[in-house]
Amino acid sequence: MKAILKIRLTSWLVWMVWMSAAQASEIPDYPFIHAIGNAKVFVQPDIGEISFEVVITDSDSDQAAEQLMAINDDILKLLADQNIPASDISIYQLEKKQRPQDSSGSAGSPTGISYEIKQGMQIEVRDMNKWQNLTAPLLSKNHLGNFSTDFDRTDRKEIKDGLMLEAVRDAQRKGALMAEAFGKHLGPVVAVSSERLRDMGFAFGMIKGDGYDNDERRNNAVRSYVAPQAIMIMQSVDTVFRIR
Repeated sequence: MKAILKIRLTSWLVWMVWMSAAQASEIPDYPFIHAIGNAKVFVQPDIGEISFEVVITDSDSDQAAEQLMAINDDILKLLADQNIPASDISIYQLEKKQRPQDSSGSAGSPTGISYEIKQGMQIEVRDMNKWQNLTAPLLSKNHLGNFSTDFDRTDRKEIKDGLMLEAVRDAQRKGALMAEAFGKHLGPVVAVSSERLRDMGFAFGMIKGDGYDNDERRNNAVRSYVAPQAIMIMQSVDTVFRIR
């Protein structure tokens, strides 16, 4: 039994050594420097989005539907007054269900059935001068809740393109500093990516998990329904340089 166990352990160790050698063969066989460049800018948003839910509960299903229609008409009138086009408004029904009403009596039997209708609405605001006049009335209305806001720039792509060049220059600067610290010079770039070079990072233990945030989310960091003065847009690049 011990002999069999020894053979199995030996085979397992040989397999582990082979796997380590296979992984090591993927690592470049020349001296290199790994540098991450970052660039960011704070800009005033020129587009916003507000989402919320409308929830109606009534003992009569027809009355619940009528209440929902009345609220929708009121909201659509508010949007029309602000010249929000219909193409920037999305309305969708989330769910419609029956609920037993509060129990009464010693037996705890339900007194009846209530009807709940839940609807979602999403509004794009392309003129931020209209934001306050639109959001303030919505926040004060009954039956509306679960609000969320989002802000962005219509020229985000152009901003990100400019940040990409700045991030590359930042990576070059960091790489040159590291090379000079060891009495070397920064050589040509051999790999560059706008995303984390995950395989190399895991091989060297640089990355402990899958988390890598290049700040693509548009949500305002502070949960607020007031349009922020500025939002941050960030771009990172992952680079590998030869060392000379």
